[in-house]
Amino acid sequence: MIDLHTHILPDVDDGSSSLENSLIMADMAVKSGVRMIAATSHGCSTHVNLEKYWDAYRQLKNALREEKNPLQLVPGMEIFMTEDALAMIQKKNYYQSTIQNIF
Repeated sequence: MIDLHTHILPDVDDGSSSLENSLIMADMAVKSGVRMIAATSHGCSTHVNLEKYWDAYRQLKNALREEKNPLQLVPGMEIFMTEDALAMIQKKNYYQSTIQNIF
């Protein structure tokens, strides 16, 4: 099973508040049959901090590896479809180059 919508990254938005909680969430996901999970933090918001997102993503990915948790973590964003969504995505056109640097 693949979970396409989670707020598993620690201290990024209204999801997990710590790395410890993120690892608990990851364990629960694996135990329920999830093999891949998308870290979909809020994308169209004035509170988006991509540096914080990628730092938390790397931190959790490394912790999963250290814990030998088989869950595959992939990046993603929750984009609210509002009138200004396209403009916000275009304004942040560095998403693609940032994503290429993570892999």
